[in-house]
Amino acid sequence: MGRIEATLAGFMREMKEMMNEVKEIGRIVKSIEEKVEKHEGILSSLSEKVENSKTLNGVQRKVNSSSEEVKEVSEKIKYMEERLNKAEERVVDQEARLRRNNLIFHGVPESDREECKSVVRNILKEKCRIERVDNVERAHRIGRRPRGATGGSHRKPRALIVRFNNYNERERERERERVRETRRNLPSTISVTEDLPYEVRQARRQLIPEMLEAKRTGKAAWLAYHARLIINGEEVKSVTPRPQPQMTA
Repeated sequence: MGRIEATLAGFMREMKEMMNEVKEIGRIVKSIEEKVEKHEGILSSLSEKVENSKTLNGVQRKVNSSSEEVKEVSEKIKYMEERLNKAEERVVDQEARLRRNNLIFHGVPESDREECKSVVRNILKEKCRIERVDNVERAHRIGRRPRGATGGSHRKPRALIVRFNNYNERERERERERVRETRRNLPSTISVTEDLPYEVRQARRQLIPEMLEAKRTGKAAWLAYHARLIINGEEVKSVTPRPQPQMTA
């Protein structure tokens, strides 16, 4: 019996040692499992980052592509705006040229059933002392006569726009200069101005202060077509008439 007990005691010790080893192995396995789980989490996070990176790369490519498209469209818009501005400038220039043969008479008394062309010819001949009056091609009042107004009313007379014959440049400038020189012979109530498009008037307005300053210092200064400042016979400054932007409500 003693031998059997000794054998059993030895076996129990071995079993205990084996159980301890199994527990140790269990702890090791658990530690490994925890590490594996942690690594799996890291791998999952890395995978998401990779996917996000791919998505970001895709978004970046789309943004770059859109930026190129926006740049291309912007360049096209700029090109079209330049063409439009040039076209509008040509329209203004053409309108100004069409009006070059016109003069506007302000303050000319208005009467019923008047013949505007005869009125202008009489002014040129009798007041301005210009003998050649057959070059008055057309003349008419600007705007409608106010309702109820008559020639004898005290309303301000409507301006007269006068078109002269379409002669060459030299004759045109000579005739215009003759009218300018003889304007001092007109009554103080009558004035003569050029028929200018709005854009040209706005461009000339920028030159007026400098022109007046030149005149104040005794220099000969005037404005020439379209908007050029002439001082002592030399062009010193010009402004390109540009269409005015449309105002939106």
